[in-house]
Amino acid sequence: MVDEQEHLISWNKFTEELLGMNKEDLYLRPVKSLYPPEEWEKMRNYDVRQKGMQHHLETKIIKNDGEVIDIDISLSVLQDSEDKTTASIGVFRDITDRKRAEKMLQESEEQYRAIFEQAADSVVLIDAETAMMVRFNEKAHENLGYTREEFQKLKISEFEVIEFPDEITEHMRKIITEGSDTFETKHKTKNGQIRNILVSARAISLGGRDYVQAMFRDITDRKKAEEKLKETMEMKSQFISTVSHELRTPLTCIKNAITNIVDGALGEINEKQRDFLNIAKRNADRLVELIGDVLDFQKLEAGSMQLNIQENDITKVATEAYETTLFSAKKKDVDFTLDLENNLPRTKFDYDGISRVLLNLISNAIKFTPEQGRITLSVQKQNEELLIRVSDTGMGIPKKDLLKIFDRFYCVHRPGKQIPGTGLGLAIVNRIVMRHGGRIEVDSQPNQGSTFNVFLPLEAKLMPDVSSAETDEVLEKAVFGD
Repeated sequence: MVDEQEHLISWNKFTEELLGMNKEDLYLRPVKSLYPPEEWEKMRNYDVRQKGMQHHLETKIIKNDGEVIDIDISLSVLQDSEDKTTASIGVFRDITDRKRAEKMLQESEEQYRAIFEQAADSVVLIDAETAMMVRFNEKAHENLGYTREEFQKLKISEFEVIEFPDEITEHMRKIITEGSDTFETKHKTKNGQIRNILVSARAISLGGRDYVQAMFRDITDRKKAEEKLKETMEMKSQFISTVSHELRTPLTCIKNAITNIVDGALGEINEKQRDFLNIAKRNADRLVELIGDVLDFQKLEAGSMQLNIQENDITKVATEAYETTLFSAKKKDVDFTLDLENNLPRTKFDYDGISRVLLNLISNAIKFTPEQGRITLSVQKQNEELLIRVSDTGMGIPKKDLLKIFDRFYCVHRPGKQIPGTGLGLAIVNRIVMRHGGRIEVDSQPNQGSTFNVFLPLEAKLMPDVSSAETDEVLEKAVFGD
């Protein structure tokens, strides 16, 4: 309460706590001193002398420590019987936090509005019940070619190209129930063009009503580029396949002819001739291996290699792989052991495919294991899987290469002891194992050896293969060079 001379004469405990002042600070203190000068001028402009009349306003006051806070104040006057003002009363409350929150909200709304309007993609707010556009940015009506007035009257069904009548309703239902959705669709512009659109939408609630905020990204050019790329890849794939097949026949003839000469079928040859012919034979073998791997890998990538998943005997497959490669191991003076668990169950897998996996892993082990080294092929049942393990005491694989050895055409760099190979063998192995729903793991240390673990489910099912966008490019480089 303030007297006629505008001095404080009465207050409550809350006033002291809010201002950080005591009785000595407040009693007969000029009320003017509690306000910043500009706020006091505003206060003086209010006529609070009318009897029984209250005035509400927002202003600021100064605390004892100098902090300025926001307050909401209700002002009224006390008058005697002769309508003479005897005092004025101010009831106020601290609204500093509310004002701060309002400011933050205003700044947030301004930022949101700026992002909404300046977004590079179309952004719209849709009434979930009526499917009408409630709000939209400049880009939205520009992309569809409608004026702002026309666009405001549009329903989604008027520009969305849909195959089934309930498709829009279903999308709306999913967004509202699940909170968000992302999908591809098509929009028709005002001039009749069909555009491919990626929609990212989320549900929001305003005033108890459901809305969908959606961003439309035009991906028409991207879709065209993808189709063109797919067409080009198919053409390159067919070309590489044709060339590889055409190379295989004459190379086989060359290889056979060289073998006949080296074996003396056409007469005696001297040692120098034999050395040169053996060099030619080794390179012909490498080319035949490369072409075979290229064709097989391409079939796996394209999903055209047929795998015959049926019940087979893993013991028979492992034994055949062991017997086939045993001579190569002995020729290199490498100890090769076969360790099969007793009574292994018959399981479902592709016979030729798993044979290819074992032969490749064993051949690699022989290739990278020095003389008097050891190789072990073991098979055992582990839970609901077959565990096929090929371990050796060879060169090993550096840690930095372990994550790359299953990549196409990747060969571990070994300075001074590089061993030739196509770099496709392990990639093919990995693909075959994955097509069975299995996995392959490797543990290796340089100069200590490597262990490849193949896990196959007991009831393998043919898994879909995923073609890589890079496949044809790397195949082309392998066959024709950079």
